[in-house]
This record gives sequence, structure tokens and C-alpha cells, in this order.
Amino acid sequence: MSDYARDAEPLDPDVTTTGTDAAPHTATADHEVIRAWAEDRHASPATVEGTEHDGRVGELRLDFDFGNDLEELRTITWDEWFAAFDERGLEFVFQETDRADGSRSNDFRLETRGATR
Repeated sequence: MSDYARDAEPLDPDVTTTGTDAAPHTATADHEVIRAWAEDRHASPATVEGTEHDGRVGELRLDFDFGNDLEELRTITWDEWFAAFDERGLEFVFQETDRADGSRSNDFRLETRGATR
């Protein structure tokens, strides 16, 4: 088991596989696990610009800084990111395994806690 999964719960393989090269995913709400996973991939907490409402953080993202401008992301603090994450009752569903080429997978999604079990 990886360092990331120390407090994470395995998900049902039927629910957590995606694509043709499906690999198992793990779900967690543990802030330290999420932050370590993201920082190991040089990702920073972000929100989609323009999705804020009533002074609250908008759609949550991780910015891997690939130079991809599909969404206008604004960097926020981990405290802001986790406050919104907890307030919305989310869990972080992520892939721990390496890709076929040996590189780390950046595959993750945010879901309502317990929705994937």
C-alpha cells in the first residue's frame, strides 16, 4: 500500500474503474493524503475563475501547471481549498498506480462522500 493510502479507503472496483486501461482508484477525505498526492505531482490548489458566489470559493481544481488553458484557474491556499472541500462533503478519488509508461498518474476526481461506495 502506498504512503497516500495509509488512511484512504479502497473503493468497489466496479465503481472505480474508468477507460480501457482501468486501474483501481482510492477515496479519501484525509487532507494530508490529498496534499501529499498533489504536491508529489507539483499540483497546487485552485478554483475555476468566475465560479465563485457569495464570496465563497468556486469549483475546486488542482493546477498541474501543464500550460493548459482550457479553464481559467486561480490559485488559492490549501486552507481555502480544504474548507470548501469539507463544507461540500467531498472525497478525493485518485489513482495511485503508475501509468504504463512508468510515469505517475494524475487521475483524480472529487465526488460526494460515500457516493462511490
